[in-house]
Amino acid sequence: MGYSLPLFIALLAAYTVYSYVGRRHSRLPPGPAGLPLIGNLLQVPMSLPFLKFGDWSKVYGPIYSFSILGQPWVVISSIEMAGDIFDRMSQQTGDRPRLIKANDFLERGRNLALMPKNELWRVMRKATHESLNSRTFMKRAAIQEEEAALLVWGLLSSPDIPLEHHVERTAGSLSMRALYGSPSIPLRGPDPTERLNEIATVLFDALVPGRSIVDIFPPLRHVIKRSKWLRGPADKIYEESTEHFIRLFESQPLVRPSISALRDSKATHGMSLEDSSWLVGMLLADLRSQTAIAIRWLIMALTLHPAVCKKAQAELDAAVGDHPPTFDDLAQLPYIEAIVKEVLRWRPPGPMGVPHATSEDIVYKDWLIPKGTILVENIWTMGRDPLVYPDGDVFNPDRFFTKEGTIRQPPPDTHDDYLGFGAGRRVCVGKDVAIRNLRICAAYLLWAFNFHKEKDENEKEIEPADMAFVDVGVTVYPAPFKMRTVPRFLDLAQRLQPSLPK
Repeated sequence: MGYSLPLFIALLAAYTVYSYVGRRHSRLPPGPAGLPLIGNLLQVPMSLPFLKFGDWSKVYGPIYSFSILGQPWVVISSIEMAGDIFDRMSQQTGDRPRLIKANDFLERGRNLALMPKNELWRVMRKATHESLNSRTFMKRAAIQEEEAALLVWGLLSSPDIPLEHHVERTAGSLSMRALYGSPSIPLRGPDPTERLNEIATVLFDALVPGRSIVDIFPPLRHVIKRSKWLRGPADKIYEESTEHFIRLFESQPLVRPSISALRDSKATHGMSLEDSSWLVGMLLADLRSQTAIAIRWLIMALTLHPAVCKKAQAELDAAVGDHPPTFDDLAQLPYIEAIVKEVLRWRPPGPMGVPHATSEDIVYKDWLIPKGTILVENIWTMGRDPLVYPDGDVFNPDRFFTKEGTIRQPPPDTHDDYLGFGAGRRVCVGKDVAIRNLRICAAYLLWAFNFHKEKDENEKEIEPADMAFVDVGVTVYPAPFKMRTVPRFLDLAQRLQPSLPK
């Protein structure tokens, strides 16, 4: 490529010095000491960094900073501070880091979640809100009820299929039907979202700043951009993703409950076919991923905590009796809502969120945080903020109730109790849909089954490893675990029939 090692080192040093000098007047919160030039590069783990960030918060406090090659990072682990910085200062903190590998090469600026606040971002955001607002999706409640019933039916009728497959099918089918009007995905396939999930794994991994060499050392982007060989893998992912998204977007199913508004917005707002296809395709990837992860953590929590199950089932029996629950019943099921909140707090699907960036210098308390600082919303640690969530490692849905027995509501203009969906101007546009998916699935699962730990050959219960994670970039799955579902009704299959798709 024409770059010798000495020249590379010289460029690295020059870039680092330039970054440092450009921020010499900042007053960042104190944090871990680093090394000359490279800063804390060697201290930030490549896998599960949210755990390391949580450890640092115990030493340096709820807000601290570190640097990588002169690039400042600020990590926020306090609910109150997150509300101040990400919600009330969202005008200045609602930007995104450059994320060169993801934004420039893998997605070419077409991922709504990563875009700077430019005109295309505003157009995409408006189009998405028109299609994914809670009022619009109330009309699609039947889809979510049917897929929750199909999840129960699959677990009942096909116990030979791994739990993970049942959940992935449900998440993919919920997302495809809601966004594209597709028919339900059969339990044994084919599943049109499987390849998308593989592509999304690559895309989500690239959302973690510092996960690639070009994000650590940005001047390399010029070298990669000029080399077809170096950018070849990224080009392939982009081209395959675009082809896949366009094929889905232009398909003509009999029912198109949601995408119609997005298709209309293409003409209304002037988005290109690639822009529109990427918008819906990434919504599909995000919604599928969030739903699958949350349901898997939900089932683990129910397996580990039989007392929680019994309390929820008593509420269900009183509210719905022997018929399957519906969305109309959820208002009478506050404990189910508390379980959903607790799952998302205890094991958030995105424990570190997608990083923000300051669009200008900001002053917060005694600190001056300069423009271009990467801000990390450490959701994992926020969910263990002792001022809000005492005994944060304990799974306890009762923490969300007031002394009067009603669901506690967070103060206005603060981080709410559904952690993990972003904040301020960057709150996840699919948040309401994902929560509704989880609530109806939780109600159906608890109505239908008791959950038991699997036993080994010696009849000893196998404890699911609740701290065993599968790192997929900004998302974290539970490692595969074994459990058993036992129907609560002898005629469960018969009771389910009216709720299954016709």
